[in-house]
Amino acid sequence: MTRVYISAKPDKYLYVKSLRDELWRIVDARYDYMKSDPHITVIPPFSIDDDKTDQVDEIISGLRLKGQDVKVNGLSVYKNIHRPRVVMLDIEVDMKSEREYLKKELKKLTDSNIRDPVNPHITLFKTSVNSGDVSDKLKQSLQNEIYRRSSFMDMSIESVSAEYKRS
Repeated sequence: MTRVYISAKPDKYLYVKSLRDELWRIVDARYDYMKSDPHITVIPPFSIDDDKTDQVDEIISGLRLKGQDVKVNGLSVYKNIHRPRVVMLDIEVDMKSEREYLKKELKKLTDSNIRDPVNPHITLFKTSVNSGDVSDKLKQSLQNEIYRRSSFMDMSIESVSAEYKRS
């Protein structure tokens, strides 16, 4: 079986990566978080047979997400500031119909459940521990940065791709 994860890359990828690295340094996240390659989750991980990756690529190639506007609303955390498992940029992007299309088409290739994607966001870094337990000092630093950083550059989707991991 192969695990598949479908994500979108922002056109201002280097800007987002630089922002991530600056934030990482300011809040001193090195002991509590792992940096993520900045991305927008389109479809969360699911499993397919090893020989169906070409079919997934074909489905993705028909998407009309490339060039889609991405409005950045601000810096945020998931789940909440008391359990900040993921540090992210909160965004608005119109991908609902494309996600529904993907779920319908991909369901034909798998017996596994394709979960509904979370609200669109650009992942910056996440805890290595599922609980999101981090120090109070780090939580305060994150909260300060969330309030301090009020404007971000809007962007668009540069590309959509699937990442494959064989089990």
